[in-house]
Amino acid sequence: MILHFISGFSYLFKGFHFLMRHKKLKRVALIPFMINMIIFILLIIGLIYYLPTGIQFLQNHFLRETLPESSFFYYFFWIFFFILGFFLSFFITLFLGIIISSPFNDLLSSKTEELIKEGENSDLLSLDGRGLEERVKRGFGDMWLSVSNEIKKFILLIVLQLILIVLNFLPVLGTTLYSILSLFIAFLFLAFEFTDYSFARKRFLFKEKKSVVFRNFCLFLGFGASLFIVLLVPFVNFFLIPVGVVGGTLLYCDNLDKNENRITTPY
Repeated sequence: MILHFISGFSYLFKGFHFLMRHKKLKRVALIPFMINMIIFILLIIGLIYYLPTGIQFLQNHFLRETLPESSFFYYFFWIFFFILGFFLSFFITLFLGIIISSPFNDLLSSKTEELIKEGENSDLLSLDGRGLEERVKRGFGDMWLSVSNEIKKFILLIVLQLILIVLNFLPVLGTTLYSILSLFIAFLFLAFEFTDYSFARKRFLFKEKKSVVFRNFCLFLGFGASLFIVLLVPFVNFFLIPVGVVGGTLLYCDNLDKNENRITTPY
């Protein structure tokens, strides 16, 4: 159990090492990275533009007497809400980046799998011409499937969170159970997110994906833990999507591809 957790934890770092060793992968990984940067810059511009309006609204309607412009708390509010918005922007960037860059993430995952299975001499490694265009078009064409999966995952997450909220009301152990299980769920969902591209190419149904995750619980838990830690590091988490996609593909190919006995319909 512990060895599986450690093995899963290592795959994010294996993904980074694998990405750095293959220049052709870097060219694809640059696209989701740039998408993340654009989203983040737009969010920060929006924060700078709308924050004064928000502070002014609070001051005029709720805090006129307690928040004069010359007071210490006025400037504290500015700093607090800017920092809060700044960090929220990182998480929103990751969420939107995963959805918007999903065709390119699928391409990155596919190229990673080709490198693993066919090596450097694979004829499919070219990222130019019609092959790239067809892959990107196919990715955009299947985007509704990605959105559908995200909705199902979101519903499952909401149901689990509601169950945890009930647990939180239990005396003595409730809060502890809530905190631990919430982390576990966050780890599993992150790991699920970054291995989903490999599952999707094999046409796994959503219930099949869940089954695989729970059969390899500690492996996914360890991978999700490493993703969660990097997610909390500002700026470093800009690289999380491409590195996580490569790491998730490595995890799938090393541990799951040959062990899942099912009929698949690959792309």
